[in-house]
Amino acid sequence: MSVENGLWVFAQAVEGKLLPVSLELLGEGRRLADRLDVGLSAILIGHNLQPLALELIACGADNVLVADHAKLYHYRGELYIPLVEKMILRYRPEIFLFGATQGGKDLAAATAARIGAGLTAHCVAFEIDEHKVLKQLVPAFGGHCVFRSQGNPQMATVAPGVFTIPEPDYERQGKIIEIDFSPPAEPATKIVEFKTEKGSAGGLEEAEVIVAGGAGVGNAENWQLIEKLAHALNAAVGATRPPVDEGWVEEEKMIGQSGRNVRPKLYLAVGISGDQLHLSGVQNPELFIAINKDPKANIFKHAHFGVVEDLTKILPPLIELLSPGGDN
Repeated sequence: MSVENGLWVFAQAVEGKLLPVSLELLGEGRRLADRLDVGLSAILIGHNLQPLALELIACGADNVLVADHAKLYHYRGELYIPLVEKMILRYRPEIFLFGATQGGKDLAAATAARIGAGLTAHCVAFEIDEHKVLKQLVPAFGGHCVFRSQGNPQMATVAPGVFTIPEPDYERQGKIIEIDFSPPAEPATKIVEFKTEKGSAGGLEEAEVIVAGGAGVGNAENWQLIEKLAHALNAAVGATRPPVDEGWVEEEKMIGQSGRNVRPKLYLAVGISGDQLHLSGVQNPELFIAINKDPKANIFKHAHFGVVEDLTKILPPLIELLSPGGDN
């Protein structure tokens, strides 16, 4: 299908690999493009991109617009933004989806401002209405809001983990379209050094088991029970905003609208009340278990199994049972 007037996905590559959210958006983009009967195109910017372009086609892209240059290997707004603007003005897509990564959010916001398009952030679902307009669902206090962007393309960002990665089909055929790029002679900025952030929350979005704690944990001493249980389960640690604000845990472990989106096989929520801002970041776990001493806590409406008990009474024996040497 044609690249013009279709649905686009920004496929971000970091260190020579596609970010999982790029493939997640391709899966959802494929569904929406089929509803609209339009082509699905991936925008791929970086260096040495041929293998990544083929991967995007295998995951559902009809076309891959490729801008390949050594200067584009790392995300730089001053280079990416005018390049994407040029692509939009040339091919006029109807819908453009971005992963809500640091680079994706910067690129989406700046590009929308330059071309005068509407942009909806932190979307968790999409639908196509009877007028073929994209309906964008965004978490809000007490529920969700539905937005429709003004102007074309209709633009939206989606956090990692909201959608699932499609099964690749390496027999699929697609078109790779090369986009000319010439770097400016004098870039406005100079990259001095890249540092990889170190922290124990790495891979939270990919974790199969997560133990998360909320305000109900009570204090920093009790928070150590969350850490010990996670260690016993070989799980990642997550949190709501209150433990982060109290300094019990790093901000990078926060799950929810203002934090990370996760899709684990097992989600164990301890001392979490269950407000929408947090739950919007928990995407359909296969097994959801809640522990809270308040029997009326909203979290129990969403959990598969619930335990009404004080965490200081139930976690220590559970940790002992699961630890090496325990009767597990």
